[in-house]
Amino acid sequence: LLGAPDRRIQFLGPKMLEELPEIYEEADVFVLPSHTESFGQVLLQAAASGCAIIATDTPGARTVLEGGESGILVPVNSQKALEKALQNFLSKRFEREYWAQKARERAERYDAAAGIERTIIFWKEIAVTSPQPSPRLGKEEGSA
Repeated sequence: LLGAPDRRIQFLGPKMLEELPEIYEEADVFVLPSHTESFGQVLLQAAASGCAIIATDTPGARTVLEGGESGILVPVNSQKALEKALQNFLSKRFEREYWAQKARERAERYDAAAGIERTIIFWKEIAVTSPQPSPRLGKEEGSA
C-alpha cells in the first residue's frame, strides 16, 4: 500500500475482509508480485475499489487485468521489472488515475462464472501434465 502524500510504502499486515475496501480506496496502487496467482480474487477486489494495479503476469492476473489492458503486468520473478513499473507508475499521477479507472471498469464487467471456469480449466491442465505419483510412494521396500 502506497501513501499518496508521502510516497512511503506501508506494510499493513493481515487485515479483515471488511477493512479491505477502505484500504484499497486510500491506496495509490495495489501490487501483487505472486508467481502462482490462478484466479485473481484479491486483484478483483482491488479493482472493484478503484485501485490501480501492478501484478506479475500470471493466469489470474492476466484474466482480471485483461492481459494488461486494465492494469500493469510485469514478468514473473523479475524484481527489476516490478521496481521499474512501480517507480514509473508513482511518478505519473495521470497514469495512476487512468489505471485506477480502467481497473474499476474491468471489475464492473467481470464475469465471475467465466473466471471460475478458467481457473478450473487451468488446474485440470496442470493435473494432466504433472507427473503422476508412483503407486509405491510412501511404501517401504519389501512391505505390502
